[in-house]
Amino acid sequence: MKKSRSLCRKVLIYLFLFSLLPVFSVALSAQEYEKDTDYVIDDAEIEYLFTVDQYLEEHVVQGFAIQNGVVFQLHDGGRCSTYKLDTGEKLGQFHLGSFYTHNHCGNGNFGWVYPEGNTEFPALYVSGDLTTKACYVENVTATSAELIQTIYFDITPSTYTGGQVILDRERNRIVYMQREKKNISDHTNVYRMFEFPIPALDAGKEIRYTNADMLCEPYVLPFYPGIYQGACIYGDTILQTHGYSKGETEYGAKVGMVCYDTVTHDFTRAFDLTGMINVEPQGAFVYDGRLYMNFVNGNFYEIKPKLSIPTKGYDIICAENEEQLLASLAKKVSAPYAWKDANTESLNWNTQTGGFSVSVTLQTPYNDMQVTLTGTALGHRFGEWAITSHATEKTTGKSTRTCIYCGDTETKLLEKLPAEDEPNPMIPVLICVGTAAAISFSAVGITIAVRKKKRA
Repeated sequence: MKKSRSLCRKVLIYLFLFSLLPVFSVALSAQEYEKDTDYVIDDAEIEYLFTVDQYLEEHVVQGFAIQNGVVFQLHDGGRCSTYKLDTGEKLGQFHLGSFYTHNHCGNGNFGWVYPEGNTEFPALYVSGDLTTKACYVENVTATSAELIQTIYFDITPSTYTGGQVILDRERNRIVYMQREKKNISDHTNVYRMFEFPIPALDAGKEIRYTNADMLCEPYVLPFYPGIYQGACIYGDTILQTHGYSKGETEYGAKVGMVCYDTVTHDFTRAFDLTGMINVEPQGAFVYDGRLYMNFVNGNFYEIKPKLSIPTKGYDIICAENEEQLLASLAKKVSAPYAWKDANTESLNWNTQTGGFSVSVTLQTPYNDMQVTLTGTALGHRFGEWAITSHATEKTTGKSTRTCIYCGDTETKLLEKLPAEDEPNPMIPVLICVGTAAAISFSAVGITIAVRKKKRA
């Protein structure tokens, strides 16, 4: 009887543990995608530009793209309206070639190859299909569009549809981004990423990519709670808009943008527009070094992140000429900024006192930033020469001196020591072996003199 009860207990325990397997499986699955989500929050200023038509044929605004000073405002269902960027003047309204119900038009990116016969606008890549994993390539003008190619993504693992295409100019590829799960309140969610080559426009009307075409293994990005919207890539940064219009903090999401590094796949920076704009963002685009965002109410803004960078006191840069000064200054600019160019005509340098100022353009994770950098630039001032390694008969020596300003060193070689003269005399050796013999050695030979003893 006791054995029977013991057996029953064991069976019940095993059944209980077996029932927990799905829980363990989910926990392990979540751990697989955990990422370090430490990031920097930057402040930003906004400048309102104009308001586009919120609805076109009763379909709300979605993503957008800019080219040649023209804003292509996409609308749900494959619709488009165009505006002048500098004035907000409407230029046209039309259907895209990919006009159909499920084309949500969540994102638009211009490529860099022009369709045949179009010298004004390169191909426009429209994505955000809610049912089909596809990107639509359009030949556009300010008043019309024609579908010239459809790119399908027949890939695994299968994730939530409604993914978007982001063009990466720096690495010349398509980045296909999908949310792992449809539920935006699920904090175990991730963004699943796939990368492909950009197909030639004349490669065919339909392109079907599979896992075999991937340029790298699929990877994941940490999920930032909220509806993700349009995105673009600037430099090595994915700019991903986020937010949810029903409440500024719903699901923990706020209105703004998050940044991911395209190389390391890390969640790096973000900015928060909550309090300034409390409606859902729809898209982001960097054009001519400036960052623009649009919102569900049709408002169009330039976003100016206030990234902190020291602009004064670059002391002391050692330089003998302008080229050296700018090259040394560029090395002093630290991440996440990247030196882009300098306005050499703006360089004001007093070579007597060393004081200088120059206007430069830096590339930030979000856009370009024009700043004036100031500091002191002087010629090197070196200390005394000091021997760091002595010369020998076989090796040269070294002597160095160090600049007291920047720590740069100069090195000069010390000549080998002269070899000592080797003597070459005749060396007499006397060997007595019953017969007196004198043997002399020299460099040219051996001389032997034999003298016999006189008999007694």
